[in-house]
Amino acid sequence: MLDIGGASTEIVVGEGAITKNLVSLNIGCVSYIHQHFADGLLSEHNFKQCIAAASSQIASVSKAFKALNWQSVLGRSGTMQAMVEILSFQKRPSLITLPFLYEIKATLVTCKTLNDISIDGMRCDRAGVLASGLCILIALFNELNIKEMQLSTGALREGLLSQLLPNAHFTN
Repeated sequence: MLDIGGASTEIVVGEGAITKNLVSLNIGCVSYIHQHFADGLLSEHNFKQCIAAASSQIASVSKAFKALNWQSVLGRSGTMQAMVEILSFQKRPSLITLPFLYEIKATLVTCKTLNDISIDGMRCDRAGVLASGLCILIALFNELNIKEMQLSTGALREGLLSQLLPNAHFTN
């Protein structure tokens, strides 16, 4: 399970209700938009720097996570939701893949600036941190050798709460 937040990204591997490994990394879409796209430009250089920074952080934990031989990946974040909305608009399966992420990156580069982001099928309110969230997502796919990801209907925090409070019932 992956969750990209504003200031951190969580990676959790589990089986059923048992957590096998989890980490929270200091890479988030809000902090990274300010660090790597401060000039407001959607340039190849900015994308390269942002992906490299995220990859560096993820690489420090990737070996331990890959060793767990997980079988499927679920994600939950605004960035991942935006990807699925775009896929849905394009009438494509709702599976996020690395080639699709690179398609979106290329589209963003053609937008040239953060203020000019417009992608068919994506809600306007997601545009502000899409570039940085996308970079983190690309780094996650690359460093963890992810082939495809599905959007989770629940949030990571709900799963953690259910583990801490096993008799509680949660609804979306």
